[in-house]
Amino acid sequence: MYPSGMDLFLIFQFGLIGALLSEVDVIVDEKKRGSEMVAMILAIACSAMMARLIFIDPAAAIIFGGVLMGVLIGGKVDSLPFLVGLLIAGGGMLGAYLYRGFAILAPVAVALAFCGFVDEYGHDRIPRIRSGLMRWFFSHRFTMPLGVFSIAYLGLIGFTHFFAFLAFDIAYEMNSKRD
Repeated sequence: MYPSGMDLFLIFQFGLIGALLSEVDVIVDEKKRGSEMVAMILAIACSAMMARLIFIDPAAAIIFGGVLMGVLIGGKVDSLPFLVGLLIAGGGMLGAYLYRGFAILAPVAVALAFCGFVDEYGHDRIPRIRSGLMRWFFSHRFTMPLGVFSIAYLGLIGFTHFFAFLAFDIAYEMNSKRD
């Protein structure tokens, strides 16, 4: 979709969104590194970038649509900054799906939402999982990356978007672990 020079910028944007989202999560859940006002500003910035990508890029609409539906279904929208962010990004998704005609992509986004839900469900139950392999699998939340890889492998999105999603995922995790 993007010319080759834009590929790195797309990957950067996904990574930045992941890092900002993680920062909001750290501020809200762990009460570290900032106030709720900072979390709100970051949530607005992050979700506005996400909404823009969703609106202009069908593959981003699939990936972020899956992320948004997954966190909603998984009950992870548990604070005002996340609710505001969900409304902004969800507005972009609604506009893209209705105005831009991306609604045909919704089944793929729903499949990714299921992957995201499985990741959250498994991650929340790690202490109860007996299998070491499954504990490892869910502690690293591999279901969603496997889902995005699968839709790239099937040709529904480009591999650039798979690498962009990995940048999102890695940036989220790296920012969560810093301190």
